[in-house]
Amino acid sequence: IIDIMSLRYDYHNIKVLLKAKALGKDLSNILIPIGTIPLDTLKNCILSDELKSLDKQIQKVITKVEKEFEVNSDPQVIDTLLDKYMFEGMIEKARNIDVQYITRYVNESIDITNIKTMLRVKKQNKDGRFLEGVLIPNGTIKHNFFIEGINESLEIFTSKISRTPYSKVLHTILEEYMATGSISSLDVLYDNYIMDHAKEAKRVNFGPEPIIAYIIAKETEIKIIRIIMVGKINKVATEVIRERLRELYV
Repeated sequence: IIDIMSLRYDYHNIKVLLKAKALGKDLSNILIPIGTIPLDTLKNCILSDELKSLDKQIQKVITKVEKEFEVNSDPQVIDTLLDKYMFEGMIEKARNIDVQYITRYVNESIDITNIKTMLRVKKQNKDGRFLEGVLIPNGTIKHNFFIEGINESLEIFTSKISRTPYSKVLHTILEEYMATGSISSLDVLYDNYIMDHAKEAKRVNFGPEPIIAYIIAKETEIKIIRIIMVGKINKVATEVIRERLRELYV
């Protein structure tokens, strides 16, 4: 279970290091030292092109992403491909554990990522073929839903979303997107949606669900502290900071 949650930090660090290498910048200040791979090992391997010390699957992922980046030089490719490989690893581990709560958590994270991806691709005026290549498998919403949505009006897509489990969250988001072209509140509302499930999971008497819920709760607390501190440092208005805060576990 810890490995599933920690995998996100491994892939975050891989993203940071690949971008640092590609852009010739030192981005060490945004590395997170809580993944399954020691930071020094990961940093030395990626920056020196010596990947043998890493897990074979991670080696393949890094090699594929670097080759793809060489073709089109778009840093967003690094994010998109690594998200795809990260979720593939998470869903595989979740299936091996066979705990419904963690599988649902990963499935729903994939769905939300695919929704964000579709809206970004739509905004860039790219077609369904491009979208199909960047969608992440193993979510609960079929890819055809998004591929059809890329050619539909947002009003029609919003209507279809109402038939998914995310209708309450996404209706607000899509209204914001149609009005402003922004999906800035998506992460906040999704985190609150996940927190609602965590509050339910902590009531389970036997099983790993309360452990997962506790991890999610602690991550949320850290995220809130970071948002407040960064906002204060940058003199962001209190009202704006408050809008970015998430629900707490208690």
